[in-house]
Amino acid sequence: MKKFTVIVAAVCVIVLVGCPVKKADDTLTGTDFSKAVTLGPVYKKYMQANVDKDWGTAWDCMSAAMHKDAEKLLEHHKGLKESPGYNTIKDMTARQYYIHMMKNVRSDNESAATQTDYTKHKYEILGEEIHGDDATITQKVDGEEGKIKFVKEDGVWKFNGK
Repeated sequence: MKKFTVIVAAVCVIVLVGCPVKKADDTLTGTDFSKAVTLGPVYKKYMQANVDKDWGTAWDCMSAAMHKDAEKLLEHHKGLKESPGYNTIKDMTARQYYIHMMKNVRSDNESAATQTDYTKHKYEILGEEIHGDDATITQKVDGEEGKIKFVKEDGVWKFNGK
């Protein structure tokens, strides 16, 4: 009984003091992924990685086509030898470049035009459609309906952009 009282007291102190205890999906609370049984887990993982600024995990959720786009951008940037940051990126892989760019572009929340803050929007997953190795999630974001594309690569569903 004494052990139980100590545990209850400790929980009350944490709640009263406001100690931030973050569960893995706190930032996506309220988003019901049950209507996207197949694609929901990878989409949720991708969204959470963006919220957590875990760009390596976000990269791992992305399709080969998205990786290729990052590679093209990197090669273009490498061709601009006089550009600021050239020495930083000249020996990077596409994955390293993506992570580097995401860290830098998204470091200033006020000015990053490409920033998507998944915690500031209301998501409603309406369903998923799967056609072979291509699929979409239909969703509403703040009431506006749209589709998110996915592709199956080596048996694994990957986020393929909008």
